[in-house]
Amino acid sequence: MSDFDLVIVGSGSGNALVTPDLDGWRIAIVEQGVFGGTCLNRGCIPTKMLVYAADRVVEAAHWGRLGLTGAAPAVDWAAIRNRVFGRVDPISAGGREYRLSGSPNVTLIEAHAEFAAPRTLRLSTGGVLTADQVVLATGARPDVPAVVADSGVPYDTSDTVMRIEDLPERLIVLGSGFVAVEFAHVFSGFGVDVTIAGRGPLLRRWAVVDRLHPAGRVGAAAGVVAVVPRQPRREQPAEQLQPVVVGDGHAWYRAERRRRESAGDDGVRLGRREPLRVGEVRFDRPRHL
Repeated sequence: MSDFDLVIVGSGSGNALVTPDLDGWRIAIVEQGVFGGTCLNRGCIPTKMLVYAADRVVEAAHWGRLGLTGAAPAVDWAAIRNRVFGRVDPISAGGREYRLSGSPNVTLIEAHAEFAAPRTLRLSTGGVLTADQVVLATGARPDVPAVVADSGVPYDTSDTVMRIEDLPERLIVLGSGFVAVEFAHVFSGFGVDVTIAGRGPLLRRWAVVDRLHPAGRVGAAAGVVAVVPRQPRREQPAEQLQPVVVGDGHAWYRAERRRRESAGDDGVRLGRREPLRVGEVRFDRPRHL
């Protein structure tokens, strides 16, 4: 007999799988990080709270068009950050406490898990779990290229940049996707000199770009400068993004391609209309989830 009917690896969206119709199941949630996953702690919710504050600062620069006068708002980064996480962190802590003591059929296991055999997970704490069904809800993490990690320049990722102690004077954002531009807007709104370094053509297709210079520098709205190649190559390696290697700057890296959390050395392969396979481990598609 298995230890559990269902094991969920990850406490973000995976936590939402535990609904009242599963009250009779023996369920385990395995989480190696902060309870609540990316959206609550490092993604959707805190970023939108920061965007709201940044929008007010940016709007103040255009008060004159409405016949309004007055000093622009002063940015208190510590107060802004503490407001965000003063609301987010208690939600995470409350969810963790509920799964620890308020869900009789759910066991919260705080550890890293890897597949050891079919329907068998080895924990970083030394334990082993078996389950009839396993759901992988681990999300992803930033993939920092070696040129950044080895450069000696201080850097943050989207997992850490929202909790920095002080705003830097200058910031380089590597990547030109939606999240990268969102953070560029936030920090430029708060007075940081922001440069976006991108290797693809995405920024050229967005309305934020208003002019392209011969050297490939793009002047964008809200005081953000973007640097993109004139003729971007699909296979251009991240190591060519040299602007991040600066002597006294503060670099932040947000990967456009986020590395999937590993479920073991063999990884996870999903085929269309095929069962989930992890190395030699085979899982049938869950019928009740």
